[in-house]
This record gives sequence, C-alpha cells and structure tokens, in this order.
Amino acid sequence: MPEMSVLIVGGGPAGISAAAALAERGHTVTLVEQRDRLGGAIYRQAAAPGISLLSRRHEHNWAGLTRRLEAVAASVRICFRTVFIGIDNTGQVLLDDRATGHVRPVRPGALLFAVGAMEHIEPFEGWDLPGVVSAGGAQMILKETGRFMDGRAMVAGSGPLPFAVAAQLAAVNRPPLALLEQGTPWRNPWAGLQLLANPAAAFETLSYARSLFLSGVLYRTGVRVLKATTRGDRLAVEVRVGQAKIRDYEVDTLVVGNGLRPNDVGLPRGSDLNGFPIAKAGDCREVLGADAAIADGAFAAERLDAVLKGERTASKEPRAVVRARKLQALLGTLTGSEPASIEDRTILCRCDGSRKADLDALGTGRSAFETRLVGRFCMGSCQGRFCRANVARLAGFDPVSLEGRGRGYPRWPIRPVSVAALCAAEIEDDPFQRRLETPD
Repeated sequence: MPEMSVLIVGGGPAGISAAAALAERGHTVTLVEQRDRLGGAIYRQAAAPGISLLSRRHEHNWAGLTRRLEAVAASVRICFRTVFIGIDNTGQVLLDDRATGHVRPVRPGALLFAVGAMEHIEPFEGWDLPGVVSAGGAQMILKETGRFMDGRAMVAGSGPLPFAVAAQLAAVNRPPLALLEQGTPWRNPWAGLQLLANPAAAFETLSYARSLFLSGVLYRTGVRVLKATTRGDRLAVEVRVGQAKIRDYEVDTLVVGNGLRPNDVGLPRGSDLNGFPIAKAGDCREVLGADAAIADGAFAAERLDAVLKGERTASKEPRAVVRARKLQALLGTLTGSEPASIEDRTILCRCDGSRKADLDALGTGRSAFETRLVGRFCMGSCQGRFCRANVARLAGFDPVSLEGRGRGYPRWPIRPVSVAALCAAEIEDDPFQRRLETPD
C-alpha cells in the first residue's frame, strides 16, 4: 500500500497553493484531481482560441500558482482522474483511480481537502426540465467549449455567480434576454458604497455591469422564478415580479443559480481521524472565492506542517481570508432574499425523482435516517449534494444528519464507483478476517 507524507484532494487554487507550500517546507505531496487537468472551476481554461473568461487578476494569480508548482515538481506527485470516495474504519483513504479502473487504498501522514464549492439552487416546478441549466454548468460549458447553446437564454437567481455568467455570455456574443435578480440590491445603497472599499471586487462588478449594459441585457431585481414548462420546443418561464405581478418569458435555455455552498458532503468532520490530521482549505471550508482560497491553502499547509513537526499551529488567519469574509457578507446583504415556498409537485431530489409532496407524506417525527431510508432522499448517485440543503430546511434537520454517518465518519463510497473498480482494489489484507479477529 503506497505511503506518502500529505495527500491533497482537489487541484483548484486552494489545493495547488497548499501543495506548493507543503513541498516548500520539505514534505512529499500527492495531489489528486478528478479531472484531467488542474485549475478547478475558476481556472478552467476556454477551449476556443482567443477567448478568456478570466480577469487579469485571476490570470496573474493562476500564473503565479503554476510557477510555484513547477518549482517544487520533484516533491509533488499529481494523479489526474482520481476521485476520493471515502475513508474506511482502519484509516485507509480510498481513491477511485478512473484512469486504471481500480480503487487504491492509501494511508497518508496527513490529509487535506480542497474540493471547492458547489451550487445551491432553490427548486421550482420544472427546474429539472431539459434546457434548464445551473449557472456553474453554463460557466463550465463556456469555459470548456468557448460557446453556448443556440437560441435565446435567460439568467435568473441570486448572488454574484448569475451576474458573472450573464456578463460572460455577453462576452462570447451570446447575451441573455434578461438577467433576473431575486434580491433587491438597490434597497441597500450603503452596502453598495461599501463595495468600493474592495477595489478588485468593485472593478470586476463594474466590468460585468458595463458588458451587460453595452449588450443591452435587461436587468431586473426582485424577480423570482415560479415555474418552467415546455411550450413546443421552448421553455415557458413564469416569474413573479415583486409581490404580485406575474410575467411569462419564452426561452430556449434558462440558467439558474442561488449561490454557492461548501462542497463538504461526505467529508470527515474534525481535525483528526484514525491517527492522522485532517484539514480543509478553500471553498470547501468556507465559500470565500478564489483569491482567499489561495491564501487559505497556504494557511492550511502551514498548520499541517506544524502538526506533523509537533510544533504549535498558526492561529491568525491571513488578511485575504478576513477581507473575503467581509466581502461575502456584503454581497449577501446586497443580493440576499428569503427562500421561496415550494409547491407540492416540485422535485427536490433529482436522482430519485422525489417531490416535495413525498417529503410531506412522510409526516412529522421521522428521523433523518428514516427520511433517507423510507423517502429515498439524499440516497441517489449525488449522495445529497444537490438536495440535502433543501430537504434539511423543509424537514427541520441539521444537513449533516442526512449524510448517513456511522461511528463518527461518513459512509463510503461518497461518490459512485463501479463494482469492478472495488473488486480490483489493492487491499493490504483481508478486511473480513480483520473484522472477525477484532470484535466490535
């Protein structure tokens, strides 16, 4: 079974920054990334030549990370197309090596998760229809292909991501019909003025606004999507403006998003498990953006280095992290809104097609375990990544309780893995025999 000093899961800004910082401190590092290249969602490069969706600041930061990683290449092993699927009760970290088609158990000296953020979408009737795509999904299409789906598009939701995606669509000459913001930023002029205290964020916001203005994109606030239905080969999107007015749009593609959440579903809690230290860095710890993720990755590396050397750990967060936290709070004030009520027919769990009515039918008093087992919520291939927050809010649970944890750590696999890959696992010894020899 392979031995290593530090295992880092995730090759985005936080993971790369942490890998470079640990290698610079003399550690050997294995960095695993589920895709075939580094960069994460933010630094994913556009395939089309001459098209870049990165601001100059992000291009500069990415170039700096690349140089640092190249300088310590001898100490950092990078494994692409490799997915973390769990930790067993012996302390083995299980990696699904999709390049070779088998599971590899490893026992690192320390483990750092830098798996980024995931999108949050407030469900509405029809959000699962073909033609409805998440804001992050739209951004991925743009960055991977350099183009977007044909026909008329509309962007709706809340927070900075839909705003950025709408501007990026305009940048590739595919401006959306409208950008519908669920919040009401104009009601918080003081928060808007405070944004100027962060020049980088203010400049990026103004550049997006300029792109939308020059492209003639309609920007409306206080608008919430109520329902999407098919009308011929298009989508009919019903929205509510303010408290009463209903309006109907007809589009080919509806882009939706309501912010980001840490991608921490199924990750172990705490700072120690089975005898080795565990840490999180970047957006999977706290959603603060790419700039803060770079600083947070280096900070996590500094703390892990201290733990591995038996020294005192650093306690003061980097300024970039503190500033980013204030910025995110400010953006939340500008674009925040109360969650919408959800109709009975609305699908909550896309994996199993479970609806709001199915959750209500379970009645009150059921535990999170019963909700999973009987209602089949958070049990599909995504393991609750997309439905956990909404199910927890509606049922009154702590979201973590819907992860199916046992004995202090999550059940694995936390991501789909083939039976063939499990059968081909490089097992150190017989776990069934070990279980017989060590009674519970």
